[in-house]
Amino acid sequence: MPTLDAIYSTTTELFPIKIRKKIFRRFSQNKPI
Repeated sequence: MPTLDAIYSTTTELFPIKIRKKIFRRFSQNKPI
């Protein structure tokens, strides 16, 4: 499984900020953004 950093970097390129944060929160519920 890719790291959260890799997922975040990938989603940065693919999605706008609002959608990216929503997705990233879903991957990392216990980690503040």
